[in-house]
Amino acid sequence: LRGRVVVIVYGTRDAIEQHVAWGKRIDGELRARGVYRMEDTSERRPVHILALAQMGGIPDAFRGMLRAYIRRHVEKGYSLWLDWEDRMSALFGSHGSLPTVVVADREGIVRLVISGRPEGEAWRQVSELLLSLT
Repeated sequence: LRGRVVVIVYGTRDAIEQHVAWGKRIDGELRARGVYRMEDTSERRPVHILALAQMGGIPDAFRGMLRAYIRRHVEKGYSLWLDWEDRMSALFGSHGSLPTVVVADREGIVRLVISGRPEGEAWRQVSELLLSLT
């Protein structure tokens, strides 16, 4: 994904709705600001948004069933990655039930790690950084 700004929203599996809320709000803001258009393919967008649910501790035998269940509940046009080893929290910290947002610039350098809901100060910091990077 080098060459594009990357936003990863991750957290515990019980906060999946918050991951999706962050992704939708960021996507809507970037489209409203003219950074990209709805019809632009993912490859053409200068910002790539990934929502990721930490799924550590789920036994292998249940992963396929859980993956199928979650797939049916993710809206068309959005994706949700499943982190079976909780690697993101190992790299950037676990923040309880709050989602965490990681923003990396076009060179792959992490510029911001912040936890919270997509509102208030957390939203302002993410929004301002993304607009400055695009």
